[in-house]
Amino acid sequence: MNQSNNQNTSYSSVDTQRKLRIEKMKKLQKLGINPFPSFSKRDFNLEFVTFWFDFVHKNDFPGRIWDMQNNLDARLEFQSEAVLANLIVHQAFAEDSLDEAEEYTKEWIDSQEDSAILYQNFEQYIQVRRSIIKEIKEFLDSKEGYNDTQKLDLIDEYFQEADFAGEHKPALIKEQEVTLAGMIKTKRGSGKITFVSVEDMSYPQGFQFLLKVDEVKAEGDSLSYLDFKSIVEEGDYVQATGRLDYSQSGEPSLFVKNIKVLTKSIRPLPDQLEDVEQKYRHRYIDMKLNPEVRQMFVQKSRFWSATREFMINNGFLEVSMPTLEETTGGAEAEPFVTHHNALDQDFYLRISSELHQKRMIVGGFEKIFDIDKNFRNEGIDDEHLQEYTQMEFYWAYADYNDLIDYCEELTKYVIGETFGTMELEHDGKTVDWSKKWDRIQYYDFVEKYAGIKLAEYDTLEKLQNLATSLGLEYEESAGKGRLIDLIYKKTARPKCIEPVWLIDLPIEVSPLAKRKADNPELTERMQLIAYGSELSNGFSELNDPVDQLERFQEQQRLREAGDGEAMMLDRDYVQALEIGMPPTAGFAYSERLFSVLLGKPIRETTPFPLMRSEENKVGKEKETQVAHSILLKNEDIQLWEQINAASHLSAAFAARVGQSLFFSNSSRSQDGEQILMNIQNAIVIKQTDSSAKILELKRKAEELGLSVATFTKDMLDSSDDSKVMEAHAIKNIEDIEFRGVLVFGKIKAVKELTKEFELWSSSGAPTKNEISEFYSGSTRLLSLEDNTYLYNCEANVLEVGNLEGSDYIILDQTVFYPQGGGQPSDVGVIKSDSNEYNVTKCQKIDGKVYHFVDSLEGVGVNDKVEVSINAELRKLHARIHTAGHIIDEAVKNLNLDIEADKGYHFPQGPYVQYIGELENPSDYINDLNTEINKIVNKDSKISYQLFQKSVEPERLMTVEGYKPCHCGGTHVQNLNEIGKVNIRKIKSKKGLVKVSYEVLDN
Repeated sequence: MNQSNNQNTSYSSVDTQRKLRIEKMKKLQKLGINPFPSFSKRDFNLEFVTFWFDFVHKNDFPGRIWDMQNNLDARLEFQSEAVLANLIVHQAFAEDSLDEAEEYTKEWIDSQEDSAILYQNFEQYIQVRRSIIKEIKEFLDSKEGYNDTQKLDLIDEYFQEADFAGEHKPALIKEQEVTLAGMIKTKRGSGKITFVSVEDMSYPQGFQFLLKVDEVKAEGDSLSYLDFKSIVEEGDYVQATGRLDYSQSGEPSLFVKNIKVLTKSIRPLPDQLEDVEQKYRHRYIDMKLNPEVRQMFVQKSRFWSATREFMINNGFLEVSMPTLEETTGGAEAEPFVTHHNALDQDFYLRISSELHQKRMIVGGFEKIFDIDKNFRNEGIDDEHLQEYTQMEFYWAYADYNDLIDYCEELTKYVIGETFGTMELEHDGKTVDWSKKWDRIQYYDFVEKYAGIKLAEYDTLEKLQNLATSLGLEYEESAGKGRLIDLIYKKTARPKCIEPVWLIDLPIEVSPLAKRKADNPELTERMQLIAYGSELSNGFSELNDPVDQLERFQEQQRLREAGDGEAMMLDRDYVQALEIGMPPTAGFAYSERLFSVLLGKPIRETTPFPLMRSEENKVGKEKETQVAHSILLKNEDIQLWEQINAASHLSAAFAARVGQSLFFSNSSRSQDGEQILMNIQNAIVIKQTDSSAKILELKRKAEELGLSVATFTKDMLDSSDDSKVMEAHAIKNIEDIEFRGVLVFGKIKAVKELTKEFELWSSSGAPTKNEISEFYSGSTRLLSLEDNTYLYNCEANVLEVGNLEGSDYIILDQTVFYPQGGGQPSDVGVIKSDSNEYNVTKCQKIDGKVYHFVDSLEGVGVNDKVEVSINAELRKLHARIHTAGHIIDEAVKNLNLDIEADKGYHFPQGPYVQYIGELENPSDYINDLNTEINKIVNKDSKISYQLFQKSVEPERLMTVEGYKPCHCGGTHVQNLNEIGKVNIRKIKSKKGLVKVSYEVLDN
């Protein structure tokens, strides 16, 4: 963007320029002018005004047509269908309609008595009309950047009689004032005249506004010439009224009479965005600076509009499918998981609309499609985004042969409408998309482009050996289908540039496609391959419920073996197929097709691609850092002093390291209230009985360049920093009593420095009286005090009610474990004298323990009740939760450079998450399994100790032979009760390691 007025809009001067612009905004306000008025008006966009100068002011095609028509016999004019001038202009695009009009007119002339005279007039008329049409064609052909539709839209706008308000007549622009609006692109001038280039979406090149000191009038909220010169600048939006004409230099211009500010820009635009990250992060600036970026998104809009238009014109009904799914499927991809608060249930974001659309086919629909978002939790590259738009359709009574013909026509139509040509450039080569596309069978394709006879590798072992020989990496859990797909994608597909239909894909990579009748190892599936990429996918849908169930079960087996992209078993969909689905074909393509054809990465063709927040830009380095606080603890130091020391250390640490600790500064509740976030780095608190050891740790950490905060007895004794400094100054360092030190840095270094110190715990277990005093008026959690195998108790009802549509009971004590700590709640029953109430969930909310029940009939406050839980489910939860702790111990024993973060101990997909990273994480599965089950087989006992945390009692859980840890969950009494622990999968991504596991019966 050109800049003037000596403005420097580099990022280093943004704050200075912003202050100057704010002062100008205030100057507007002092003049009584609103810098951000709500009302604006414009008669035309700037593209039309430019077109008017060419079409009318220069060539006056419409005027010449009207003059010609006025000289015609009225009867002849009517019969030749040339009453409206724009009909003739339209005929510049449709010669057939012109010929038809001529033939119709000749027939009419033959029926008239004065036919000879009429023929003479008619021939003159035809000659003039054809001459004008030729000139119009040449003129329109010269308008680069416009397709025929855009040209006709401009012509139609000119020939309309008036705008919607009935005030403006486009055909009479020269005789009337017009109002235009846009953003100031550049501004230059001398004392008495100023030239302003104004742009809008339709005309980013900029149209000239010309202001003269003696013509611009300050009326109402319009500016005087001098105020405009001193206040308005590049980036401001303005509205101006005046007359259209050429300037002395021949430039089409608006000679301004009145001008006002529509929006005052208070932040200057940079000259350009060179950094790709900044370009994506501040995409609105990228769009504003680069008209070609805006045009790209116009093209993308046309891409989807053309898709929708073609589908609807061919009898397809657009439908809307769910985004949240209880079981997701339709593609091999790892899903995103979210939690539905009202239903208190986890759901998946859809990876495809396939299974729901096919349910609609079962329901009786025959031709349906949707265009919507899909979500796949996979890596980012030039062709993949986690959130993207896809068109998917299903067609009853069709097969993949019908698909190939239809989808080739569809794709060619969309390409033509989007790009205006069928010849597109790719890596310096022109690819003609209008040709008929070849069809190549899958194994023939691999042999043609990679020279590999893949069909001969018919066992898992052979495929593994082939992949290894080709230098391809794969997970141990990969089955035949995953390996076949890997070899094809890495060796053959990248070499295919011209469009090809890849057909008859193997059954192993096509779990939802129908088998070929003549070869059941192949499927009736097709993919469009070009530019080395898969651009679309379709197949004859499998509608055999037995076959479908078997394939789902195989996918489920692969999923349980660690393949997170394998499909889930969707029994409801199988049930739908059992009702009956007619022969059906389905097809899909996504915005990848657009980006690949355009030759750009998919992120670049997305207006606002998802990015790591700026606060989290340090990424992996920050995510793999931790803080350890070591507190001095002995009989002379009271609990409040220890807590005080920990608090001061955390405060000093936060002050020194600062804002970079936050993943995000704040979040918002559902009703919009801001909640300031906590730091995402773990802070572990440990203890020692030696001030000298704290000093030694401080020195070692400083030598390693780690961040260090300290707290001394002198700091505790006085909050006056000057007195603290005086107290330190009269002592040697060894004589200063250190109450604590906090060390922050890379996990490996911090763990090594602090490995000798025990986890901190407050002194002394609470007495029975102290526990009873704490629980007065609330619920006593027996699961916290007693072992896992207490399944029943008696209790008194403290409260009954309804919370957000769910009935609840609050008791004075309970054996139920409330959901928390990564563990689900118990389920069971509460029995009164008159009724039994099923407890579907137990949850602690704002200090109260809610038992959510199916009814409140017959129960009231002060009733005595019997409480019991599902014993088998409790045991399962205890096994899973304890196994999570054992995984932690195994990680420590193997000296893996990761730090425990959190656990998810639900029966559905339990995992333990760590902060850090592992290279080739799957390599650790066998060692972890061996170490875990070695620990489990020791038959170690588990013990508990309550301790006082402030007032509320908490608990230490200790596995015999290991260090205690804070945990209030339920656990087995002896490790041999866990059974066998099996690590299903380990993933390392973005500074986090996720270890998925399961517990099995011995």
